[in-house]
Amino acid sequence: MSEPSEIAISKPEPPFGIRQASVDDKGRLKFPVEYLEYLAAQGIKKLFCTTLDLKLARLYPIEVWRRNEKLFREGGAHKQAVNRMVFLAEAHGDAADVDSAGRILLPAKLREVLGLEKQPVFLRIFNDRIDLLTKKAYDDQMTVSTANAAGDLETLEALGLN
Repeated sequence: MSEPSEIAISKPEPPFGIRQASVDDKGRLKFPVEYLEYLAAQGIKKLFCTTLDLKLARLYPIEVWRRNEKLFREGGAHKQAVNRMVFLAEAHGDAADVDSAGRILLPAKLREVLGLEKQPVFLRIFNDRIDLLTKKAYDDQMTVSTANAAGDLETLEALGLN
């Protein structure tokens, strides 16, 4: 009789690339289909939506945000930095449920400070969160990334990039 095989439970792969989406006049972000599938595959129905730099929104699955809160509690010697980040996160953030139409209502303060309403936005999954960039933030990042592409490529190839 053979040994029972272990069943490997793998985490779903996030979608590749940056996707364009939009925030409607009521402040709702409509997720692209690939993002909804990714969230559903992980059982994610609620996100903590905030900003930590006043440039881009960060949409954290609640479980990931709870890990951040643990880090905040254990900040040790970095108590002032922790307090400032927690203040920004709480001042601009709130939890949001993904509705049946695949949308979330972004917190009003977050929409206000980032100017998110009635405009295209860009989404990417990074470090277990979804980054939401305004058109301006996307264009600024594109400018910096393009200007530094040659040197950055050389650096990464020296580190082993194929």
